[in-house]
Amino acid sequence: MLDGHLAGRRYVACDRLTIADFQLASMATYWRQSEMPMEAFPNIVRWIDELERIPAWGDARAAA
Repeated sequence: MLDGHLAGRRYVACDRLTIADFQLASMATYWRQSEMPMEAFPNIVRWIDELERIPAWGDARAAA
């Protein structure tokens, strides 16, 4: 459902970055780390990649 929701959207809600993105991404980033096959979810991959480019998010995730 999330992949479909993100189709044509940059963020989860309100057409801007919100706490909803961080809440969902805090769980979704572990999908990649656990080597979950993400090929079927290109919108989620794009969304996570974009969040990783935000210094406050990507730097904190790298330090964990």
